[in-house]
Order: sequence, then structure tokens, then C-alpha cells
Amino acid sequence: MSEALSPQTHVARGATFIFLQGFLASGLGVFYVWFLLHTKEISGQILFTELDMGLLTMLSFLLSLASTLGILALRSASVRFLAHYLAEGKRDKARSVVTRVLQVSLVTSLVIIVGLLIFAGEISHIFASPVTILILLPFCSALSIFYSQAQGFLQGLQKLRDFAAVSVLYSVIRYSIAVVLVYAGFGVLGIVISWLATLVLICLISLTVTFRSLKPSKHAHDLRPLLVFSFPIYVSALLTFVVGWVDQIFIFPFLGLEALGVYNLAVRASMVPNLVSVAIATSLFPKLTELHSRFGVGSLRDAFKSSTRYAALLGFPISLLVAVLAYPIIVLFATVRFIDAVGPLTVMCIASLPTILGSTIYPTFYTLKRTKLASSI
Repeated sequence: MSEALSPQTHVARGATFIFLQGFLASGLGVFYVWFLLHTKEISGQILFTELDMGLLTMLSFLLSLASTLGILALRSASVRFLAHYLAEGKRDKARSVVTRVLQVSLVTSLVIIVGLLIFAGEISHIFASPVTILILLPFCSALSIFYSQAQGFLQGLQKLRDFAAVSVLYSVIRYSIAVVLVYAGFGVLGIVISWLATLVLICLISLTVTFRSLKPSKHAHDLRPLLVFSFPIYVSALLTFVVGWVDQIFIFPFLGLEALGVYNLAVRASMVPNLVSVAIATSLFPKLTELHSRFGVGSLRDAFKSSTRYAALLGFPISLLVAVLAYPIIVLFATVRFIDAVGPLTVMCIASLPTILGSTIYPTFYTLKRTKLASSI
């Protein structure tokens, strides 16, 4: 039945799963932030302040940095090589990819754990946060690497429904634990505990789903082609990370954690319009790889056209709508304490418009192994 579907249908169906997952996760995230910022109205006392939001932002920065460094962009390699080998019927080769990626992830995770633990005291002093938080953070970072790789496996297997379900479950569990612990008086520590507990559970679930379809091989895939494919993407990911965080990193030393907390709220809200581009990129990459492996370059044309149309019709209106309604969105969900986030939110939404169409370009270049060109763009 799957093979009877057109490329456009495959992409649209996969993108729909990911879009719905992103929509649900974002909706849960809105309620999560609302509960954090309305503790006074609910419990009678302020349990989460602008300062806490700023500290949480810096912890998220460290978590994202460690994950970006540790993944080595092998998630993209997993998607490409798994889809390619499975399209050619080479299951043993696909299994060897899973083995090699997990081996490399184990090594990078251990390096990150040791590195963060060594500097835990210094980082705790800079952020004025409890040392306990910085002791838990390295383990969250290591688990986030395995979670990302497992999601790459599911994407390469084109199990986008499972991919979406696991992502929604991750959001539900993490936000629920975090809210309970914050209202119990744990503050930011409670949120970090929710990261750790949820990542342990979700990693087990994601890898279990993967292994049911594709068990690891006793023989690992040659690392060189994986790194050759992923290295340009890795460099691009690092540059993208720097660009995405540079403004927030400069705010911290000059304006402090409170101003950073306000600004980060705008950043979070501006991510909502990106749901369309993320959904398309996630579903398009493995399907394009399969089509290219089976039918050649000409088969990519129809899928690319339909995905570009999908991105323009949905992504642009959502971005503009959030930009126009920035003021009531911030006041309604974050209270007037965060009113300064309105301006940054409007600018970010408008600036994100070109990236929506870009979501259809990168998967096409990755499929053709033109990773250097994609990274240059």
C-alpha cells in the first residue's frame, strides 16, 4: 500500500504527522510557560521569576551546545544512509549504520559528561545556581544525544507516526513533571530533574521502537562515509547554533539574567511559525532519499514542488499572524511583566519568512549529497 502512494502524498502525510506533533507540543509548551509565569495567581506566591527564566535559558544553552557538539550531525547521516540502504534492500548495511552511530554517541556522551562535571563548580558560580543543577546537567546532555540519534533512526526508517508520537509523549511527560516540581518549590532544579527523568524514559522508548524494526548489527558501518557526509552539516549546525544564541549570550553579561529571561520568552514564541518548515524538512529528507535511490534525480521534482507549495501556503500566514498579534499573545500568556518581549517577537517572526522556503531546499541537497553546498547556503 505504501508503494502505491505518490511522492507528494508521502511527503504531505509525513509532514502532517510532524506538523500535528509540533502543534501539540507547542500548545503544551504554551500552557507550561503559562503555569510557570502564573504561580502567584494559582498558589498565592511567586515560585518562578524572571531571574529563574534567565537561569533556565543559560542551562538550555549549555544543554543545546553539548548536544550539538556530541551529535556530530550523525543524525542527518543516519536518515540519509538508512533510507538509502533500505530502499536498495540492504538491511544489514542499514543495521550497521545504527551500530556505528550508537558507538560514536557513547564516546561523545562520555566526553561531554566528564567535561561538564570538571567545570561544574565554575559554571555554577557564573550563573549563581546550585551545584546540584550543574551535576545533573551533564547526564541530561548525554541522554539528549541518544534521544536525537534515536529520532534520526525513526526518521530514516520513515516511521514518522512513531516519530511524532514519541515527540508528543516527551513534551507531555517533561512539562507535567516540571510543573509539579516547580509548584512543589523545587524551582529551576525541578525543571532540570524533569529533563533527566523524561530523557531516560524517552530514550528507552525510542530505541525500543527502532530495534523492533531494525536491530543493531554486530558489525559497525565504516565511519568515514558517515563523517564525510555529516561534516559540512556539522559545521553548518555549529554556525547556526552560534547565530541562534549569540544575541542571548550577549544579553546575559550586559543586562543580566532577568532581561535574558524576558528576551528568551520572545525567542520561544517565535519558534511556533517554524512548525511548518520543521515538519516539511523532517518528512521530505528520507522520502527524497528513497525516491532518488529507486528512480534517480528526476523523481525529486514533484516532491519538491508540492513541499514548496505546502510551505508557502501554511508557513507565511502563520508567521505574519504571530507577528501581528505579538502584543496580545505576550500579555495573555506571559503577563505584563514580559511586555518588553513584544518587539523582539514581531521582528523574529518577520525575519523567519525566508527560512520557511529554505526548509525544502536543504533536504534536496542532502539527498544529492551536496552537503557542502547546503551548508554554504
